[in-house]
Amino acid sequence: GNNFDLTSDISMGVIAAVGYGNSWQTKRGTRGYGDLEGDGLRSAFQQDRLSTQNTIDTNALATIGFEAFSDHEIKFTGLVTRSSEKEARIITGENNEDVDQRLDALEWVEQQLWSTQVQGEHFLPQVMDMKVEWRASYSEALRDAPYQLSNIYNINDAGVPILSTSPAANRMQFSKVEDDTTDFGIDGTLPMTRDGECTFLCEADLKFGYSYVENDRAATSLLYDINGVGGTDRTQRLDYIYDYIFRSGVGSITEVAGEQFPQFYVATLEIDAAYAGIDAQITPYIRAALGVRFEDAIEAIDTQNISGDLTGNTVEGVIDQSDWLPALTITWNPIEDLQVRGGYSETLTRPQFRELAPAVFVNTETDATFFGNPYLVNASIKNYDLRGEYYFARDQFVTLGLFYKDLENPIEEILAGTETIQTTFINVPSAKLYGFEVEYEQLLPFDQWTGLGFFDDREVQVKTNYTWSDSEIGADGEVAFNIGTNLNPVRGTTTAAGRLEDGRRMQGQSEHLFNVQLGLLNEEAQSEYNLLFNYVSERIRSGENGNLPAILEQPPMTVDFVWNKRFQSGSGQYEFSLNIENILQEDYEAFQERGGDRVDVDTYEQGTIFSIGLKRMF
Repeated sequence: GNNFDLTSDISMGVIAAVGYGNSWQTKRGTRGYGDLEGDGLRSAFQQDRLSTQNTIDTNALATIGFEAFSDHEIKFTGLVTRSSEKEARIITGENNEDVDQRLDALEWVEQQLWSTQVQGEHFLPQVMDMKVEWRASYSEALRDAPYQLSNIYNINDAGVPILSTSPAANRMQFSKVEDDTTDFGIDGTLPMTRDGECTFLCEADLKFGYSYVENDRAATSLLYDINGVGGTDRTQRLDYIYDYIFRSGVGSITEVAGEQFPQFYVATLEIDAAYAGIDAQITPYIRAALGVRFEDAIEAIDTQNISGDLTGNTVEGVIDQSDWLPALTITWNPIEDLQVRGGYSETLTRPQFRELAPAVFVNTETDATFFGNPYLVNASIKNYDLRGEYYFARDQFVTLGLFYKDLENPIEEILAGTETIQTTFINVPSAKLYGFEVEYEQLLPFDQWTGLGFFDDREVQVKTNYTWSDSEIGADGEVAFNIGTNLNPVRGTTTAAGRLEDGRRMQGQSEHLFNVQLGLLNEEAQSEYNLLFNYVSERIRSGENGNLPAILEQPPMTVDFVWNKRFQSGSGQYEFSLNIENILQEDYEAFQERGGDRVDVDTYEQGTIFSIGLKRMF
């Protein structure tokens, strides 16, 4: 990066970066699923999982900006990031029919995002010192899985794997998701100040803006059963299977499509939004911000079979809605370094395309299949916040925040299958979320406290955050779901109490979140040591299905160490870094519990990661 003065009034800045990474990860663990047994839970199946994944990441960023007459800035940004993943996976053990099996799977997935943006900022002293900011961007995202192969082997009494002849035992899949997003927005701020001596409403900023977002998606999933190749031993597998099909003519391929497996969907989301508000200094100690945002949005999903007859085709999921979303914040400064803020706002959450589309996809991280629900609606949220902040110095503070959220129709992922792991999405009738947060950040004067000369040129920095929260869902009402096929859905309803456990925590919400960063900074030696600790308590990964208990997950507690050291070599300045991640080597665990019984659903070991880096400063 660099900055250039083109004239006495115009300057140009340029920043460019490229990156490349190549990493490997091996996971050893278990896969399973629970089934009801009386008042308890038994294991429907429990299998060993071994996988290795190679990930190659590349990225590039370029920004060029111009500043003119100190009042105008225009910036152009281009970004591209790409990730390619190849995974080989072996799962062994008895299935839900007590047959000893082995699953071999190969996957190749490419993901790419590129984005271009232009944005401007203008100060207009001739128009009452108004400030105008605008932006326009276009982005495209791609997820392409051009090769996914899975084969199941039955282990005979002699321990020999025999390629299964069961339907759907040997499959190939090809899928692609293409997204493009257009975004435009403009924001204005008009300051208003009263002249002379003033004690009430002395100054205010009028704020207004408009934004337009359009997101379009086309998603394809092609699934093929490999037939007529079973009954051979393990030596005839993977690449040999293709020899059978394409050379010897032994095997054949059948396309899996139809009512339950639509191959294609298109989706669109279009949002027009405008807002207006005022941020005013009411008294020397009280400031208030009041505003409202209006959104007019339409979201639609259309699922099809690629070669199917589109006569009479219907758009399965449509949400066409307009909303007024008010917000109010009041800030009180009783003393110079203390401020107390209280706020109220209304927000909403829209279903993601994958949550709305009634098409079957596979979560490659968990091997669970999921399908959307075209009868989802937007979730409405009322937010109440109270926060106190005390500042010791710049960027050194302690804060305490209280929050409460009242949710209507929150969207959750729940279990849908009884013998295999399948999930779908529903609107929970209601929920509430509440808790508090404590945040603390300070440079500690150890030299004054201890009198040790060691701390004369060193500083100890502490950053910590703790959040406690709880939530309750309400099952008083009905939930809507599809009782037809995925290609031709039919809206059905059932009582929420028959599907959901009234009063349980919300999906994805942990009771405890805690992180600490301890740093030892030495400016003279240009070195920095940091020890980082992060803990997240148990949470629901997928909600329950009637009496079948939810899948819970316990993310691993992590302890990391980071050392950065700057040094001079010749005419250049460099920075060396050493990172040690997951020192405790905690495992990931996902499981089901009922009546004191526990079934592991997805567990795997996580090792310690060592990495070093060298950076040249120009």
